Amino acid sequence: MTIATPRIGYDSIFDEANVVVSATTDSVGFEYTNAFNWNPSQKWKPASTSDQNLSTNLVAGKEVDYLAIYGHNLGTTGGSYLLQYSSAGDPTSWSDVIPSKSPSDDNVIFAIVSSSVTHPNFRLQITSCTISTTIAHVSIGKTMEIPAEYGLGLGFVPPNLSNLNEYYNPISDKGTPLGRSVKRFAGESRINLSLIDPSWIRNTWKAFMDHTDTKGFFFSWDFNNYSGESAFCWTESKGLSSPTYSDSNLMSASVKFKVLVK
Repeated sequence: MTIATPRIGYDSIFDEANVVVSATTDSVGFEYTNAFNWNPSQKWKPASTSDQNLSTNLVAGKEVDYLAIYGHNLGTTGGSYLLQYSSAGDPTSWSDVIPSKSPSDDNVIFAIVSSSVTHPNFRLQITSCTISTTIAHVSIGKTMEIPAEYGLGLGFVPPNLSNLNEYYNPISDKGTPLGRSVKRFAGESRINLSLIDPSWIRNTWKAFMDHTDTKGFFFSWDFNNYSGESAFCWTESKGLSSPTYSDSNLMSASVKFKVLVK
């Protein structure tokens, strides 16, 4: 088993100031702009089951090594997804970055390629759906890799194993169980990093801190060994602590966050 190298997906082509985004179709109340506004309660729903594209165009190239999707029903609909790029200013031909995949469930998709590509045009294509697809959020960009030597910290909880649900077991007057009710909550996890080069905090971590003030992110704690254990995440009040120096002139940083895996 290889050493875990955590990846965070917050950088997104959809957040670029001059990006132009288009979609094949959408539905009233389920506009395509819902797919990249970082609000998971709103969704994009194409108006048909035919092949659908969510396309982006930039004047300059964008470096990309991941595609993440939350709040989809591709496993239920039998659909597939792929990520493509085009180098042309007005794209007419496309090449695969991430080839077609058919998820077996509706869990978070976090697909990472081994070598990033830089192009001005990317598109998410949805195909082979038996019923109309819905998607809450799509992110396409460059992952932030947390160096393995910084660790995840003692007591780290993988998102898929986090359980904060509450259970209620009503009992009859004779002491017999009458059933079981579950009140479900988002899970929770925390990353505690230590012995960090101060330049990494300033050049890499600080941009992530700024992003989480207003937006969510995707997290894959061990893509090489547990690629299916990814989550859509967000911080709450005081979830992101200020980085601090240690006696060795290195730094520590931590972030506590809520997680949803489907």
